[in-house]
Amino acid sequence: MKNNDKAEFPVLIFIGAIFSFLGALWIVIAFGTLAEWGTADDGIRGFFATGFGIGSFLFLLGMIFLAYELYKRLSVNSLVKAGNYVYASITEIGRNENVIINGENPYVVVAEYEDPITGEKHVFRS
Repeated sequence: MKNNDKAEFPVLIFIGAIFSFLGALWIVIAFGTLAEWGTADDGIRGFFATGFGIGSFLFLLGMIFLAYELYKRLSVNSLVKAGNYVYASITEIGRNENVIINGENPYVVVAEYEDPITGEKHVFRS
């Protein structure tokens, strides 16, 4: 079976990298204010707390985006490697009159598969 991987750069990786970088930058700037901590007024202490909070939030959000994308890729790869092929019979080919794409109605393919172990029928619709 042909592998139809799309050559695209996932947006969540891009957003996650930007958020993580900005969060780390805010944290570094906030910790840079610690050098002035002993002689600082309340403004420096407030900036440290705000900068560290914003930086932590952005960094954590970016890491969540990156972890989600990694999890999604790993689960798809494991499914492709360990999955079973299902041979279904095409039962119907028609057009979806409710949707118009580029001035045409897309085709809808309906296939049916019967599990040989349980005898349960599954219907797949494209």
